[in-house]
Amino acid sequence: MFKKFINRARQQRREALNEYYNKIYATVNDEAARDVRWLPLAEGGSSGMTYALKKSGPGHYRFEPGWFLKILAHTPLFLGSALLVRQLYRLAVAEDLTSLWGAVAFWGAVALVLIVVGLFSLRHIYSAPTVELTRGQISRKHMPMPAFFERLFPGKNYYRISFDDVLALQILAERCSSQDDSSARTFISYELILVLKKRKRVLLVDHGNLEVIQSDARTLSSLLGVPVWDGSAHPLESLLVRPF
Repeated sequence: MFKKFINRARQQRREALNEYYNKIYATVNDEAARDVRWLPLAEGGSSGMTYALKKSGPGHYRFEPGWFLKILAHTPLFLGSALLVRQLYRLAVAEDLTSLWGAVAFWGAVALVLIVVGLFSLRHIYSAPTVELTRGQISRKHMPMPAFFERLFPGKNYYRISFDDVLALQILAERCSSQDDSSARTFISYELILVLKKRKRVLLVDHGNLEVIQSDARTLSSLLGVPVWDGSAHPLESLLVRPF
């Protein structure tokens, strides 16, 4: 009976995905779009805006983090630094160090953990895609970090893509749910994706502000000379993303 239930759930998922793909193909009037997957690349998403494309110099554009993301990333580093300075000050002014070593060692360790978390957060949010017109490429590389941090947490998921390798820009919508202490709520998160000519897809940004996503897609489309495949009108239910 359990197997029958699973088979029925799989059949319902296939039918729902077929309906979803038919809506996408009807909206995106491009035969090449039929050869590309239209499932999200990232699980879940954000209900607010996390990144927006900004011109950072002549022929240079960058996805900049929003103010909330910046505050979130800087907070552990600020708290850890303040806590570390506090412990060093206690050692400097103390007359009897014997009774302080235990507390100072504990809070000093907490401070160092917060500092490492802060550095990790900063590297993550500032490792956003960059568009370089002079080089004709889109790249994602991390901000410089201390050598000890790079040894502990080597960077990954970095890339360099030539404009000539890009086929299109894809916009996906996923209906996500979040659970708090009182109730559950749903929101739609949107992904802006690079579709390469080899049909590989590369996620640029993922957040809940459709207006910003579409504006950034139009800017990139103009810079790269490729079309935008906008499937944002048809959100995919998050339960359909994972196979049974």
